[in-house]
Amino acid sequence: VDRRQRQMCIRDSTCPLPVQPGMTVNQATKACYDSELGADTYEEQFEGWVDIETLEPGDPGRKIVCCVEDGKCVTVEMKYMEASITDTFYGVDLNRRPAETAQESTERVAQELQRQGIRAEINDFLILLPDHLVAVEVDEGVAWFDPGYWSLEDFLETSFLA
Repeated sequence: VDRRQRQMCIRDSTCPLPVQPGMTVNQATKACYDSELGADTYEEQFEGWVDIETLEPGDPGRKIVCCVEDGKCVTVEMKYMEASITDTFYGVDLNRRPAETAQESTERVAQELQRQGIRAEINDFLILLPDHLVAVEVDEGVAWFDPGYWSLEDFLETSFLA
């Protein structure tokens, strides 16, 4: 993630972060260091703080959280520290609109993704993209699951944002 980047536009299901699903903790730590991200390593989870210039004063940015199993990042999540979100996913605004409930926002984003031909399923407030092993929660974050670790069945059963 370019530190000078003012808005993250995710154009496909590929994780745009320097940390990728399937990386070892050492690789992920080095990727954060090389990208000038602060990183802390824990036995169960790896965290790196993403410093992106913001469009609005006071926006604290984003945080990377990786769940680790057997020394590898099995999920990589970009969490938003607080609303308003300026990011888009496949061109779809990930910010909840003022008059929308959380459920309405979830349904709107899922419908917009489906109009683009992307299979999207709703599980409570999560939008699951089973063809890509990606979970989106409007106003909260995006998580990428390592297809080398997660089966489609496991992804659908255990999808959550860390």
